[in-house]
Amino acid sequence: MCHRMRHMLLIWVGLVIGIVTAQQQTLCKDGRADIIFLLDESSSVTISDFAKAQQFLKSFMEAVIIGQNDYQIGLVRFSDLAKTVFKLNTQTTKSEMVQAIDALVPLGGATNTSGALREAVTLLSPANGNRGDVLDVVIIITDGVDNVEEDRTAYEASLTRMLPSRIFAIGVGPAIDIKELNALATDPNDFHLYDLSDYTMLDSIVEDLVLKTCFQQGCGLEESDIVLILDISGSIEIVQFEETISFIKSIVNDLDIGPTKSRLGLVTFATDVNIKFTLDRYNNKADILAALDTVTHSGGSTATVQALNTMRTRMFTLAAGDRPNHPNTAFIITDGSSKDGNPSTEARLSREKGIQIYAIGITTVELNIAELTDIASDPKQQHLFFVDDFAELASLRGTIACLPPLEEANTIAPPSTESPASTPAMSTATPTVQPPECRRGRADVVFVLDSSGSISDPNFILMKEFIQNIVLSLDISNTTTRVGAMSFSDAATQNFALNQYFSRFDAAAAVGRIDHEKGSTATVAALRLLREVMFTQENGDRPNVPNIAIFITDGSSKDGAPKEQAKLAHDAGIKIFCIAVESQDQGIRPEEFADIASDPDSDYLFNIDTFDALPEIKKGISEGACIRTPICQDGVADITLLLDVSGSVEKVQSNVLLAARALVEDLNIRQDGQRVASVSFSDEPKVEWLLTAHNDVNTLVDAIDSIESVGGATNIAHAISTMESQVFQKDKGDRSNVTNVAVLITDGVSTVFETQTIAQAIIARRNGTGTLIFALGIGPGVDEAQLRLIATPPYQAHMFIARDINELYDATESMAKHACFKKVQPSSGSPSRTIREAANIDDRISIS
Repeated sequence: MCHRMRHMLLIWVGLVIGIVTAQQQTLCKDGRADIIFLLDESSSVTISDFAKAQQFLKSFMEAVIIGQNDYQIGLVRFSDLAKTVFKLNTQTTKSEMVQAIDALVPLGGATNTSGALREAVTLLSPANGNRGDVLDVVIIITDGVDNVEEDRTAYEASLTRMLPSRIFAIGVGPAIDIKELNALATDPNDFHLYDLSDYTMLDSIVEDLVLKTCFQQGCGLEESDIVLILDISGSIEIVQFEETISFIKSIVNDLDIGPTKSRLGLVTFATDVNIKFTLDRYNNKADILAALDTVTHSGGSTATVQALNTMRTRMFTLAAGDRPNHPNTAFIITDGSSKDGNPSTEARLSREKGIQIYAIGITTVELNIAELTDIASDPKQQHLFFVDDFAELASLRGTIACLPPLEEANTIAPPSTESPASTPAMSTATPTVQPPECRRGRADVVFVLDSSGSISDPNFILMKEFIQNIVLSLDISNTTTRVGAMSFSDAATQNFALNQYFSRFDAAAAVGRIDHEKGSTATVAALRLLREVMFTQENGDRPNVPNIAIFITDGSSKDGAPKEQAKLAHDAGIKIFCIAVESQDQGIRPEEFADIASDPDSDYLFNIDTFDALPEIKKGISEGACIRTPICQDGVADITLLLDVSGSVEKVQSNVLLAARALVEDLNIRQDGQRVASVSFSDEPKVEWLLTAHNDVNTLVDAIDSIESVGGATNIAHAISTMESQVFQKDKGDRSNVTNVAVLITDGVSTVFETQTIAQAIIARRNGTGTLIFALGIGPGVDEAQLRLIATPPYQAHMFIARDINELYDATESMAKHACFKKVQPSSGSPSRTIREAANIDDRISIS
């Protein structure tokens, strides 16, 4: 009887489980996402709790459809180290994933959350199965606090979100640090963060988490009222205009258009602003696509302010077809800067009305990045996109198609006093937010703005835009560069502290909100506040981190001579860059500016005639605020850059030079340290400069920037042989007692003497110089097999593929680390053997 009852019970349990499984499988029918789970297996996780976490993973997988056109899932386990269990493209069925999960045994150890996030970024790459046209999601499950490189956790989370990807943080138990989880999770935290009392609670969030990641094509704009704001000014060529229209058509094709579904309106702007069609004009895709064919390129100026005003006051209205209780979304596409005033106020009014603004900028010399940042809704990382040219707009199609739905619909009527909902939006295209110019800079920087009445409102705006552009050039985070701001007129005021914003976009937006006080010029009070308040531990100042102030003023002090307070600031270790706009104050005292600036004046004092001249000194100020420590601070090597300038890299030439610049910035560039020569190549190689040509990184970077693309074939073989015969020679400056290093940067496909390319590389590695060869391939057309054979074995340490800007920087940093050799004295062996032993090179390829 008992046996029969047990058998019946098992059948009943099986039926229940089957019903639950069937229900879970229907939770998300048409969702598509690339998801990486990060599973904490540190010592604080018990065997029993780890089993519950395993069951949670399996329950999630049962609730979604796994496949190349549906959900793809990867898994990382982490304790002391982060290790990949399976990638997005390895275990492709549920049964394979379940088997891999069941095989896990917790290893114990520390909690390396930052390492897990870095591993997630690696897995969210095309090489590891990332699709690029679906949503990227990282889900971290932890019961503790990061205690390995914990100062990098928030920074790594920020980099992960900038892929862009969406991070869900699941904290379990009493030991979690809710502040740390807030820093991990995507905003808003109440949507992306789970605070659970114990591991038994995991099952209760499966359904909620599945539904939050169940993104379908077009779902983010489903039933939305959408207005496109299109720049058709003179800075845009006809071909570029056509590429933009093609991009818009692709977005229309991804939408579900209809009277009760999504609706679309279009505004164009140049010198004039025109409504091409309102939200209620067309109710199907065919009519909208036909209307887009009638849009023409007008040329002219860039009336951005008027365009935003038209969108707000004439498009999102009941008369123009805007529907109450439907989300209002605007997309502005531009390659320039506003010519009819500062759009900040108009953008703010639009956002206050509940309009979500996505800003897409094409990074030309005309584009005002700070201005576009101010236009976009918050959080900036999810509403602001940049592409290098108009042809790359197509890469954003998946991004726009996969925008998550708004948490709450925005309304236009009746007017509300409530703030619009903070709405996350994700993209999965190739990273669109460019990394800052000053990567890994580490300094505490305070901007000091003269807010007195002698400065006109337009000039005060110019000053803020100048500061915003400097802020955007810095690598701002809790552990790298921090920025604060203060202003002064009748009195000195702190605008925001060094520990208030850890995103360059948030900090730039905060600068834009600084008010113009229009009082006197309390310079002495400003210097006192700078030293006594801004640069204090309470306000985010860090010990052993350089303190830098950027002081902008147009007049003499009205509260006494600033010399004494300036000296106290200098003695406290604050380096002050003083920007003096000298034409504004007839009673100006130039000696005051010299007193404020640190010595020497040639480095720290900038005199300009008008505020319009501020952009001319941006480079000098940005470089002054960029305090970078090279990865290799005391390395010694002779290095040759082999740079591809052939026709195959005409479009990525800027990336070839960018990689070269990034590498040398991480080296110890000195004649008694690391010296760098360059050989460019296309049909034939050309020695650009020898090892003895440059003694510092600045002149070296200028030399790299001067290299031009010449077109032609890709002759890697002769580039290598030229390096050996014309650069790595004693009479050309090569040193016999240091390691010779070659860095090949190319699109990876040798098209001239291709059969000799590998042989030349092997000869270079094995001849008298014993050259260590790194190979970096950039772009989608690289030949990985060829690059592996060119690079010194093991290729995992010396060959790199960069398909986006972040992979490029990762590659140059890794090369800088691997090329950081100490000085080697000749021994009784041959020079090449001594050098090869020091470099620990294991070259197992033989020539037969």
